[in-house]
Amino acid sequence: MSSLPPTSPVKGHTRASSTDERRVSVPRRRTKGPLDLGDPPFKDHPLPTSPTAAPIFSPASPTAPKQQMSSGLFDMYPPTISRDFSYLLHPQNFHPLPQHTIPAAFRTSAHQPTASTSLHTLLSTGHFRAAAITAANQLTNPTSPTPLTTEEIFELWYIRLSSLILIGSTSTAAQEIKVFSDLGSNFYRDARGGHLAPWELRVLAVRLQAIGVSDWRRSIALYYELAREARGEILKREAKPDSPEHSVEEISLWRGRLRDLGIRVASALVEMGDMAAASRHLEGFRVSADDHELKAILCLLYVRIGNLAAAKKVLPAVGGEDICERILSTLILMGEAKWEEAAVAWGEISGTRGIEEGGDMASNNLAVCLLYMGDLKEARSVLESLIDNGTSFTGLTFNLSTIYELCSDNSKVLKASLAERIAAQGKEMTGASFKM
Repeated sequence: MSSLPPTSPVKGHTRASSTDERRVSVPRRRTKGPLDLGDPPFKDHPLPTSPTAAPIFSPASPTAPKQQMSSGLFDMYPPTISRDFSYLLHPQNFHPLPQHTIPAAFRTSAHQPTASTSLHTLLSTGHFRAAAITAANQLTNPTSPTPLTTEEIFELWYIRLSSLILIGSTSTAAQEIKVFSDLGSNFYRDARGGHLAPWELRVLAVRLQAIGVSDWRRSIALYYELAREARGEILKREAKPDSPEHSVEEISLWRGRLRDLGIRVASALVEMGDMAAASRHLEGFRVSADDHELKAILCLLYVRIGNLAAAKKVLPAVGGEDICERILSTLILMGEAKWEEAAVAWGEISGTRGIEEGGDMASNNLAVCLLYMGDLKEARSVLESLIDNGTSFTGLTFNLSTIYELCSDNSKVLKASLAERIAAQGKEMTGASFKM
């Protein structure tokens, strides 16, 4: 066997290494994100361009063009463009609400509202199921001789969707929101780029659409899109502070919206199960020193994660009202399983004057501490006294139903009796609130 000839060096072009040993890596500087709240904010960011106008078509139409229109088409339309939102009024947009989720006590109660009860009254008295039905009826069968305006249509839709969430029918709301398709499209904007849908509906739609497609990353991306718009509104108003339309109240409103979006991003991360990312997100917020509420939210998140050491470090920065710091410190005691100390603290908080609903919350948590201490009788007494005083909320009824299950073999009768007592107060709750 002959040996291979010796290899000769390769001639011609050779690729040089791009690595330069003389280069020194520099740590990446922190940039301002779209949710940052500096003071003054965003000086280094240019104003975003206004959204472009779009032809008049329904988002559900198969003939809807997929490409955006050029900004030059603004001149083709008058200052106000009429949109046809009749597709939002079709009865098939709305799903029937099942009756089996409502305990019999609430279906037959004489205190339940009538069909003629106004929508405002239903919302103010907590009858959200009836409010959801009424809003859908007004959208599909308007009683007014004049057609519903665009503002009325969106307002009724917002009431419908938010009421569904409040009664635990979030999945139904996630199905119904699909009729809007993409609320960020130009179809929902006027000729000058203003959005026709109210801000609250747009924010609510982001979460519902993410639930509908089981994609929380989508919601985070859409929250950042809304944040970009909010930042643009702030910059636009700060550029011309003397304009009557750019008042301090308007700037404060948009700043509040931007802050709210940042919190919602953290909430989406929590629903994804990524608690660590949620905490890092809130830690990276540039907030003012007196934003005690946001620091309290971060403290609560640490408690939920179980990072009690970090929660204790944040607690002194919460400041603000003394009652807020006391509540958070007592929650940390519960996280450390110091039930007796927490019970004493909740008892003191519930007796504090001027906290109103916070006192009911403290009494509810006191009962939880008593439950873990093994004093079921006293825990039951505390919760039932709240019911006797006309207080009822899901956490309260759920905890009391749990105690009924632990201390009685006939818990179904006790839970049904509890539902009747609350129905007699003219309130409305679902079966899940009673573990039915």
